[in-house]
Amino acid sequence: MNEDIYPRTRLTFYIKGNDSKLYISKQTDLWRYIQFVNKQGWGLFEINYQTKVRNEHLVLVFENKLITRGNLILDDILIRPTDQNILFQDSNFYYFNNRYYAKKSNQ
Repeated sequence: MNEDIYPRTRLTFYIKGNDSKLYISKQTDLWRYIQFVNKQGWGLFEINYQTKVRNEHLVLVFENKLITRGNLILDDILIRPTDQNILFQDSNFYYFNNRYYAKKSNQ
């Protein structure tokens, strides 16, 4: 996001039906859902999405035709039920629903 002062990435949700066709379910601009941007330009966005049919296949398409340099990079995606929290840790951080918190050192 650091190359894009006003984030212009568009997200389209498609549902893949039983007939293997893709149907547009929702289109939106990511800037509406940004929760946090760090000093390195990485941003966290969160979107609530209501499934439409049982066992649906969801296809997410991110598009930004105005990026003038660099690439649009998406990593650390987390899809979870709204009422379920995800918590894990490594040697340096606690992670809670894709947010991370540094562990305090004992020094």
